[in-house]
Amino acid sequence: MGEDKTVTAHHTALWKVVLTLIAETLLFIFLIYTVFNFVKVMDIFLILITMFFVAFPLISEKYLSLQINGMFFVATLVYACGNIAGTIFCLFARTLWCDKLMHCFAGFLFASLGYYHLCFQKKCEMRMINKNIFAFSFSMMVSVLWEMVEFTVDIMFHLDMQFDMYVNEINTHLISDSFRVVTHINNITETVVGDTVFQGYLDIGLFDTMYDLIMGAAGALVLVVFTCIDRDRHPLAVLKSKKA
Repeated sequence: MGEDKTVTAHHTALWKVVLTLIAETLLFIFLIYTVFNFVKVMDIFLILITMFFVAFPLISEKYLSLQINGMFFVATLVYACGNIAGTIFCLFARTLWCDKLMHCFAGFLFASLGYYHLCFQKKCEMRMINKNIFAFSFSMMVSVLWEMVEFTVDIMFHLDMQFDMYVNEINTHLISDSFRVVTHINNITETVVGDTVFQGYLDIGLFDTMYDLIMGAAGALVLVVFTCIDRDRHPLAVLKSKKA
């Protein structure tokens, strides 16, 4: 654990430059599409921030003497572009898998940051299992905090970041004679609210929140499995020495 996390300085790999240019081009197309179709200032702002975020790994390698792990590099680009595409094309609302996939990527990325944060600490002699516990816990903490942000925004600004969905069965004790008795209701085909008929019971974000947390945990678990197999041979980032 006390090994030197430095490598000899070298030029950034060409494939990283190419992938970054592809991602930046894609984001620029999204920007033009947004300007001419939605004219939403917030979407434009998010795309511009993401364009900087996508370029940051290359900037880090060039000016901060870091060499970014290839897997983490690709995951960062996919997560950044996927989030923007899901936002401006409403993919998060139209498809369940897109939102959950992004939460899985987020779980992996934040677990990576938590794990390798410890690796760069001076005199850090923690066992791998302890670093993985911290990484997994750090990632889950970020996931929980994000769900709290979504809940707060929905309550304060009457939005629907915690997406509603229809469910066809519920378990409840509220309509039973005792709190110790749970009533199971299935085959819910419609729910009537006023004059509006819904296709089933309208869940108000619980399922979305739990699916998000589960996918975030799955992404963090991918990092745990990777580090156990890799044994720190390919860290998230290593310092490049000043030697030519």
